Amino acid sequence: MNKLAKFFVGILIVADLMFFSAAFISHRMNKEIKPVPVQIELKTKPAPTESTNLTEEQLIERQIVNCTIQIGSANGTGTGVVIANDTKKDIAYIITACHVVGNEKQIAGRQENGDDWIVEDLTTISTDIDNDIAILSSKASWKATAIMPTEGLTIQRFKQIFTYGFIGGASHTGILSSGYVADIHNFQFAFQERMITSAPVIFGNSGGGMFIKVGNDYVLVGIATGVHFMLHNNMKVIVTHVSIACTKEEMLDFVKETFKKSNK
Repeated sequence: MNKLAKFFVGILIVADLMFFSAAFISHRMNKEIKPVPVQIELKTKPAPTESTNLTEEQLIERQIVNCTIQIGSANGTGTGVVIANDTKKDIAYIITACHVVGNEKQIAGRQENGDDWIVEDLTTISTDIDNDIAILSSKASWKATAIMPTEGLTIQRFKQIFTYGFIGGASHTGILSSGYVADIHNFQFAFQERMITSAPVIFGNSGGGMFIKVGNDYVLVGIATGVHFMLHNNMKVIVTHVSIACTKEEMLDFVKETFKKSNK
């Protein structure tokens, strides 16, 4: 192996032994998008009858699955979560990972609707490259909106957490997985704090929601942004029981700041 090859292998080893976040790539390649004027109201609690007399499976379908969409662009495919509706303009707003959409102009979203799929164009209205989060707008009428966390909600270690996302590529399959919050850790490689969980994620899950149960309801507390790589026998291996997500605070600050700036 020549010196140049050894040099690149050394770089790969260092990178693979760290928690990888696609925010690192996005930070170098993408330009932040400033928000456009919109009106927004976040749902922080369900409708009075939303979680009444529902089985656990029905509750998961209503509050996690039905507010999740698959996103596709030239960057590949990912996942997004519908967080709000502007009823006056009939526009929905979706949060996802910034690296899922990058600077792409042509972005599509789709959601399962019985045996068919709702497919709509999406527009990126705001990005936070450092925290790897983006907000998109859509004129589609999606099934549901996620329940957002309140400022005072505390995410404790060992709290059970759920995530839902789509397999990468053209697959229509959505995957629900669960695990536990391991820690909130400051990764210099990813520029910001990250929530580390044991909920498995795979390629295509990026931008999917991280939910915890508060009372009888599932509340969105983060967005999946990365996976954990290791190097084994000179090959990349995904540690499937470890996932990386933006924190609740990062997500809330970005959403509120986006619409605060938008409405000035």
